[in-house]
Order: sequence, then C-alpha cells, then structure tokens
Amino acid sequence: MAKKKVKSGWSDMLPELLDLVLNKLVLMDYLKCRQVCRSWRNIVNDAIKNKCPFVPQLPSLLLLPPAFDCNENLFTLMDITQYNHINQQFMIPPQAWEGDSVFVLLEEDGWLMFEDNHQVLWIFNPVSQETYKLPQIPLLHIEDQNPPSIIPITIRFALFSSQSLLVVICFSYVDDKDGLISQLIFCTVDNDKSWTSIDKNETRFEFTEMVLLGWKLYAMNADTMTIFNLKDPNVITTEKLVMPLPKVEVDEDGGESVVCSLARDSTCGQVLLVFFKTKGLEEVDIPIFKLDMSSRKWIKLDNLNGRALFLDCGRAQVISTANFNVPPEFIRRKDNCIFFSIYLDDMNPYIGVYFLKEKTSELLNVNFPSSITSCRALWFTPCPW
Repeated sequence: MAKKKVKSGWSDMLPELLDLVLNKLVLMDYLKCRQVCRSWRNIVNDAIKNKCPFVPQLPSLLLLPPAFDCNENLFTLMDITQYNHINQQFMIPPQAWEGDSVFVLLEEDGWLMFEDNHQVLWIFNPVSQETYKLPQIPLLHIEDQNPPSIIPITIRFALFSSQSLLVVICFSYVDDKDGLISQLIFCTVDNDKSWTSIDKNETRFEFTEMVLLGWKLYAMNADTMTIFNLKDPNVITTEKLVMPLPKVEVDEDGGESVVCSLARDSTCGQVLLVFFKTKGLEEVDIPIFKLDMSSRKWIKLDNLNGRALFLDCGRAQVISTANFNVPPEFIRRKDNCIFFSIYLDDMNPYIGVYFLKEKTSELLNVNFPSSITSCRALWFTPCPW
C-alpha cells in the first residue's frame, strides 16, 4: 500500500517556531514575512496584535517628495546600515485624505503628520496603515467664510499607547483687526473631537521650539522656557523659567549658519538643546546641552552615554543604542554619535555622522535611487502599534 505523501514547506512551519524567528528580526524584515503566504500573514498579524517584540534598529531614512504632488505620494524607506538597501516603499492611500495631494510635515514615534491641500491635518502610520483626521483648527476672532492661511510655527506630537497620540500645534495667522495672532492648542487623537486652547487669553505665543516629554510640553523662545502640564485639560498648570540660550559663536560673515532644536530623551527623562553649526560641508559642529531643572541652566554634554542623536530639518530625536544590532563596519558609528540630514542646494540631502567626543564628522555614502531627486529625508523608526 502506497504511503500518503505529506506536504511540507514554509507555509507549514509551526506558529511557535515562526514566533522565535520573528524575535530575531528587525521590524522591516518582520513585516516582510507577511508576504510569504497566507498562514504567515495571519501569524505575523497576530504577533503584531499581541506586540511580539522585534530586534531594535537604528532609524531608517524616509525619502519624501519635495512638495504637494498627487503623482508623487510614494515614499521610500532606506536602511543606511545595510548598504543603502531600499527596504520598502509605501503610499498614503488616496481615500485617507481630502483633496489632490499631501505634504508630510514631520515624523514622531513611527507616525507621520501630513497636510492635504485643503489645510486639513492627518496622522498616519505607514506600517499599520491607520489614519486619523485631526479636528479643524479654531481661529480666534475670525467670522469670515474665507479664513486666512494658517502658518504653522511649531508642531509636535507624541505616542503614549497604541491608540493615544497627543498633538500640540503652535501656529499664527494675520487678522484684520488684531494683526498677527498666535495660538497654542492641543488634542489627543483617540478622545478629542476638538482642540483645547492652552491659554485662551494669550494671542502672542512666539515659541520657536517645543518638545513633549510625557504629558509635559516644554516650549522655548530666546530667553524663557515655559513648561505646560497637559494631563488634565481642565487644569493646565504652567511654569516659566528664565533661561537664556547658551552662547554659541556663529561666524555669519564667514558663511556659518546655525539651527537650534529641542529633543526629548524618554529613557532618562531629559530635555536636550542641540545646535547644528555648519559652514558648507567643510566644518560641522554640534554642541549639545541638557536642561538642569535644579540650577535652571543649560549644562553642556560631552558624552551621550550609550545614546545616539538624529537630526533632520531642525528636528532632533534621541535613542538608546544599548540593544541595537548593527553590522561590524558600523559599530564605531553606533554610540555617542549624531546622525544628520542637511540641505545645501536643491538636490538630495547630505547624510553624515558627527562624533561628539572627537568633534569630527564624515559624510555617509548614501546612494539615492535614480528615480528620486530633490527629496526630503527624515529619520524614521517604523512602529506597528
């Protein structure tokens, strides 16, 4: 009697074994397992739902179209640690916005904020494809049916849980009666149907930088740090610290420029102040300071202590590199380094790394796809939840 032939293949792998495999993969490879077959797709979806851990990795470069373009809403993720291998391309689904095109404003915690050409703001997760439309922004003293154009000054948002995003916007517009008006508002994506004004009596907010650390918003101008506690929308507490910015010498006549950014370090609860000084590509200097609440001063840092910092478009993010798995040739660039993406012309950005201890820098050999020109590049860490 002939024996019955038993089918055996990748699709027949036990779910318990596949879970062990997933635990050894970085997120982008983790997600590629969904493309093998239907059974793997279901297992990976269940693993994401149950928050099965994956191997941490350094942020990838997210290459974005330069402006609104209904034909170029295709975004590319590039891993700089794997010989510029293009990991994945994705598109914001057309049904996820109103109008003809979108423009990505910033990235936080694996989510993108974008604006469509009707000035409607959205939050989008490229991995899970979740999309949230933000409430219409309220304008004080405006009764005209043709409201003025809103000028975003600073936008920040932070992820608190799988379905909880806190969004804070400082914006301005010109009113015929009162002139230039600035507002500071916030909302939580999962709960709020409208925005909450942080101070309804104040219409002259001029914060140049903001960062969210927990429920606290740190908002900065030239000589003051204002800390708003947003945990209870009905009772928003405020603390103002008179803190002049550290003196950083800039040779403007010699063509030197500087950009200032706030960054949060959630691992140790620190707020950092980062200056990016550059004179073309020849000279790069990146002084970093931490906020010391006890002395109410900015303290200069000479060591990031197992952390790396990523800079792009005036925005900074800090990550711990303790558990990151990177290729051997990339090891010396893992700790105490600052990765940057800068623009010096109308072409693609320059990607480099600054070594804080040695105070030296080098450009990374990033080969952008030939089909991509004049792109913007943000540092992006995908998050499936």
